[in-house]
Amino acid sequence: MKKSLTLIIGVVVVVVAAIAILQITGLAFGGIPTGCSDTDVTEEYPDGINIMEQGIVTYENRPSEYKDFCQSSTTVKEYYCDNSGAVKSDAIWCGAEGCVDGACVE
Repeated sequence: MKKSLTLIIGVVVVVVAAIAILQITGLAFGGIPTGCSDTDVTEEYPDGINIMEQGIVTYENRPSEYKDFCQSSTTVKEYYCDNSGAVKSDAIWCGAEGCVDGACVE
């Protein structure tokens, strides 16, 4: 009886850990992410690295979003889609004008 209870607890722990890993990586929400989209992509900024406008990066099949934000009063955390369709981010210094509402001030 004690061995079967230990086995059941072990299996439950493994299953819970696997579900947690899938949720953290996003794979529990539709598989490998597809359709990376960045709202601050423009003709001038085709890569989406536009520090003068706050953007939001999303995937078609993931519930989460990545919004540009001010990491400090002079640095913006800029999210964008790379060439393979993955979300990337860079911390970019805005200069003396600073960062407000997820974008550098002109």
